[in-house]
Amino acid sequence: LLEASVVVDDDDRKVRVVALAQKAYDKKVKIPTSLASQSASLSSEAYQTWTRARAEDDFSLFQDILAQGIDVAKQVASATQTEEDKAANKSLYATMLDDYETGMDPARIDDIFDQIQQALVPLIAKVLGPDAVAPDTSLLKGDDNFDISSQEALSKHMVRAIGF
Repeated sequence: LLEASVVVDDDDRKVRVVALAQKAYDKKVKIPTSLASQSASLSSEAYQTWTRARAEDDFSLFQDILAQGIDVAKQVASATQTEEDKAANKSLYATMLDDYETGMDPARIDDIFDQIQQALVPLIAKVLGPDAVAPDTSLLKGDDNFDISSQEALSKHMVRAIGF
């Protein structure tokens, strides 16, 4: 399929899409049917359990099925690792990450989240701290304080600004 796409179309983006589809297919066919079935069933059950646990504000309801889901995810990652991945000692986490952030190194993801944490922790402390001032939310209520013709003019301006 990949070789055929190169011959038929020289658009690099299209060839890349086909290559990614081929990679995804190659991974999926490595997963034993029973494991794929277990994963799908567990995912459905986990969602229902999570919904109930969230409504009841009780993480303990979700804890066991979450652990099962992590175990199954590790089994799936192990089944889909290539020989090259194993030879390079690629972690199961890196294998799973590749499904969502193709080619991203786990160390880079850690760096990104470290940067986010460094920025957010002080911001959250400031917003929720003892000196925090609640924002004025009166504009969110509407209360018919918004002139319709002004809203229309703003909407038209914004639509033109984005090229419509």
